[in-house]
Amino acid sequence: IVHVYPKCLTLNISAFFIACKHASHDALRFLIKHVVYQQQDSCPYPWVVFDSVTERGARILFEELPQGVLQKATDGAPTDCPLDTMLFSPIFTESKSPDNQWWQKLKLMLMVAEHGTLINPNGCIYHPVHVLLHHLITNSTFFTKPKITHHIISILRYIQENEPYEFHKEDNNGNYPLHVLVKNKVSTKGGRMSDVCTEAAKKLILLLVQACPLAAGESTGDHRLPLTLAIENGWPYHDELLKAAPDVLQIRDKKTKLFPFQTAACAASARKYTKKSRKRCFDELDLTFTLLLEDPMQASGLLEGSVHG
Repeated sequence: IVHVYPKCLTLNISAFFIACKHASHDALRFLIKHVVYQQQDSCPYPWVVFDSVTERGARILFEELPQGVLQKATDGAPTDCPLDTMLFSPIFTESKSPDNQWWQKLKLMLMVAEHGTLINPNGCIYHPVHVLLHHLITNSTFFTKPKITHHIISILRYIQENEPYEFHKEDNNGNYPLHVLVKNKVSTKGGRMSDVCTEAAKKLILLLVQACPLAAGESTGDHRLPLTLAIENGWPYHDELLKAAPDVLQIRDKKTKLFPFQTAACAASARKYTKKSRKRCFDELDLTFTLLLEDPMQASGLLEGSVHG
C-alpha cells in the first residue's frame, strides 16, 4: 500500500502511532521514510509531542531526521518547534504533568538540541538540564506566565526526583546547572522585575541550590562565584546561596576583585531607579548591609584603602 500510495501515512498518521507500540525497529524505520513529507525548513513531525508517539518511536525519528526538533512546522497553521511545544505550549502547561515517557522524549529533544544528533560516535556527554535552562532563559514567557513557570519547575522537580545526577554534571565549560542560570540576566520587562518574575526567579534558584548545594560554592568555568553573578544579574534568594556556601563571603571575585557585599553596593549604585523601581533600590541596599553584617570584618581596612573597589 505504501509503495502504491506513498503519501497515505502523511495524510493519516494513525498507522505510525500504532506501529510505535507494536511494530519492530525495522518496520518503524521503513514507515518513517514514507510518513514524513519533506519540506525545506519545516518540522516534518510536529505530532511527535503526542502521547501516541512512544520514546522508541521518537528516538528513531530523531535519529533519522534530527533537524526537525528545532524546526517550526509551516505546513498549514504555523506551530512552534517540538522542543518549544513541550516546554511552553498550553497543550502541556495547562494540563500535563511529567511522566517517564514524556520526560524521556523531552530528554531526547534536549540531547539533539545540544549536539545536533543522537548518534554519538565520539562518546559526548549530554547535559539535558543545562540545555533546558539555556532554552528557558532565552524565552521570557517563563518569567511572565505563571502556568509556564509551574510547568518548567515541575519538569525540573521530576528530574531531581528521578535523575538527580543531572544536576551534578559540569558542562564542557565547567559549569553546573546553577552556574548556567546565574551567568545570565533575569529577563525583566522595562528593566524592572514584576512580582510574577520575582517569584519565578526565586523558585528556580531555590530548586537548583537544593538539587546541587555544592554548585553554590564552586566557581564557574570562567572563575566567577555564583553569589557574585546572582547579584550582578538580578537573581534573588541570595540567602539560599549563602546557606549552601557561607564561605564565599570571604572570597574576592576573580574579575572585579570585590567581596560580595561590595558587588551588591556597586550594583545598587550603578542602576537607574524610577519611582516604580525604588523598592528594588532599597532591597539592594538592604542586601549590601545583610552581606556585610554576615562578616563585618570584611570592612576592616577600608579606610586604609587596603580593599579596592
